[in-house]
Amino acid sequence: MDGRNPFEGPQCSNAENDKVAVRVTGAGPENLCTTQGIYVNANAPVLEFGQVLSAEGVVCESGPDDIVACTAPAGGFTFSRGINYTY
Repeated sequence: MDGRNPFEGPQCSNAENDKVAVRVTGAGPENLCTTQGIYVNANAPVLEFGQVLSAEGVVCESGPDDIVACTAPAGGFTFSRGINYTY
């Protein structure tokens, strides 16, 4: 529900309508604030430790300490409650 702001990019307050998010496409990652709640879904499935999700050239894997890493052809991101790194 709450996330760490990226080192560079928009700084979100983590209020009910202002959550940290990262969107990744074939063009690479983008940090954003979800001011309209469009990317927050309380009923979304959880990517459990060791699981992999792949869609449209983006591959995400859940690792230890609730870290999720996603890669795309033009970059990716790693995040958890304490990390928000895009490359």
